[in-house]
Amino acid sequence: MTKEPSLQLSVSQGAALDQRLDGPRILVVDDEALVGDLCSRALSYCRVSQAVDGRSALQLIDKTDFDLILTDVNMPNMGGLELLRAIKDQQPNQTVIVMTGYACKETILEALQADADDFISKPFNLLHLQTVVNKALEKKALKEELLQLRQMDQLKTDFLGMISHKLNNPVTALSLFFQNIDHGAIDFEDPTFRDYLTLMQKESESLVGLIQSLLVYSDLVLDDSPIEKIPADLCRLIHEVTGEIQKHLDSREISLSVNCPDDSATTPIDQRRIRFVIRALLDNAINATADGESIQIKLSNDATTTTITITDRGRGILTREQAKILKNSTRLKHPPPPAAKDSGSDSTTPASSRRCMMAPSP
Repeated sequence: MTKEPSLQLSVSQGAALDQRLDGPRILVVDDEALVGDLCSRALSYCRVSQAVDGRSALQLIDKTDFDLILTDVNMPNMGGLELLRAIKDQQPNQTVIVMTGYACKETILEALQADADDFISKPFNLLHLQTVVNKALEKKALKEELLQLRQMDQLKTDFLGMISHKLNNPVTALSLFFQNIDHGAIDFEDPTFRDYLTLMQKESESLVGLIQSLLVYSDLVLDDSPIEKIPADLCRLIHEVTGEIQKHLDSREISLSVNCPDDSATTPIDQRRIRFVIRALLDNAINATADGESIQIKLSNDATTTTITITDRGRGILTREQAKILKNSTRLKHPPPPAAKDSGSDSTTPASSRRCMMAPSP
């Protein structure tokens, strides 16, 4: 007779136990090893980790993203309700189910006030446990999908607002110029006409470049397709991007240096998106840099991360504006040139450093 394989479980203080390599990741917090064992067996289709109290659970939560946390109420060191409050303070959207053998109204009310997502009474039926967990996971998935849709709608709204603002200046300038020509307000023989014509040519070139950038932006930023990582030579990619803007740099006498390690290896990246990011960061650096100044690009690697750092000597970003740096479609205000004595309460960083970090695929 062939003996069927069995699932062997062990629990240790502060240690995690994973059953599977795929499926939802669930943390069971209970000081009774038997309860943890039963939950792991019932939820064998999930990646189940275990902790014996609230403190060890928080340690695991700091290191791992869990889809759902299943916690007992009465435990040593830190109880379930205290753990629930700590989790919701740090991660308000984290799904937490409370298990209790003391289904008193006070406990349930306290858990509800702490924003528990559901309850299950001990001793529990394993089928009921599966039903409660599956229901909570489905609700979490729906919430995340709704949040993504709202974020995408907001991004599109911000994008349209940004387009309107950026197109306004060059379009208005060109429109007024042609209206003046149509109304006979411009003397073609006037020596200043050539200056106006040169200015309008720059505005039209700026408009064409802006439209091209917006097309790329809409194609990449509003694209929710999966990221496709292919090994690529980042140093070569950086040189390709800098070559595209070399004429603009030369016209403003801005020097640009690229520092790549001698042993630069290929890095798995989505080339289309990373090229856009590098170009956007460089454009920002150029806009913040005075004529005749310099910009540096540095590529560095360590055991886990590849980092591209772009440094310029611009005026920096106002302290009150720095929190908006990573917000989509946000235009940050550059401070005015520093006066002899700064009497204001705001401060800036004299050199701006923009970083693009990429972790290689496992």
